[in-house]
Amino acid sequence: MNHAHIEYVHLGESLGGYRDLDYREYKESDAFTAGLVELENHAARNRCAFMCAEKVPWQCHRRFIAEALLKQGFKVHHILDEETLWDPQELLLGGIMPKLSRGVSP
Repeated sequence: MNHAHIEYVHLGESLGGYRDLDYREYKESDAFTAGLVELENHAARNRCAFMCAEKVPWQCHRRFIAEALLKQGFKVHHILDEETLWDPQELLLGGIMPKLSRGVSP
């Protein structure tokens, strides 16, 4: 990945999805906050992607990370497949289900 100028940073210990606690509780922890700060620091310098095995973010812990980033003023897009993006701001603003954009690059 280095030849493509892509840096991989593993934040699974602090931001990974599988927890003994409910993720809503976990996001109040010091470990989550530390991972989020690290991700924010990377995102302030470069375009970043964070990933998970779940396809749809509204059924995944990524939604909590995205929500925290949005509250800090970061722009977030979920890439669902090669042609589909979802903008999570819509869900935060009105609790509406996802409106998907096709054929748009992030």
